[in-house]
Amino acid sequence: MIRFQPWEPAGDPQFGGLRLLLLGESHYEEASEGVVEGGGSYSDLTRECVDWWGLRGTARKVFFANVFTLLTGEPWSRDADHASVWDHVFFYNYVQTLAPNGPRNRPTPEMFASSAPAFRELLERVKPDVVLVLGADLWRNLPPEDVRVGDFAEHLGLVCRYKTSSSTTALAAHTHHPSSPGFSAEKWRPKVAGFLEWCAEQIAPGEG
Repeated sequence: MIRFQPWEPAGDPQFGGLRLLLLGESHYEEASEGVVEGGGSYSDLTRECVDWWGLRGTARKVFFANVFTLLTGEPWSRDADHASVWDHVFFYNYVQTLAPNGPRNRPTPEMFASSAPAFRELLERVKPDVVLVLGADLWRNLPPEDVRVGDFAEHLGLVCRYKTSSSTTALAAHTHHPSSPGFSAEKWRPKVAGFLEWCAEQIAPGEG
């Protein structure tokens, strides 16, 4: 059911000792055309975008630049150590159909709903310890969580837990969208760092 394959670094990628899944929202039609026309495929669209804008840092894209600062605390630059992030995290865009381009064209409720089975499939496949959801609207449209762990306002607010059939679990919380107006990676950075530290304390070595 997964149409856009996730970014999956080789080996056993961990960020701060955690299997961290960064969950984006969607691909947009116009923005995706250049990647596909350049030799990529829709199946590898997510991977191509992360490789080009994230790992290689070929140009400053607001989303990827803010994610880099969010996780490292360092300003984005072409010469930054982009691999310090992208070699150690998973990335997946939740909506599994291309959203239309244009002002105010957001993924529809149907697009969100139809993507839920693929998300569950992804959790089974990646088995993350933590899911960092990059967007409040995406957070509101995720499938119902298995357990509400609690509200940790000093970090990222509500924390939920997703379970898989293999009995592993993933702690999930959200930030605002890194490309949204007024988003400040510097302000969100300590909240994300605190959340990840809290997650590491909850997860015993060798357990998910």
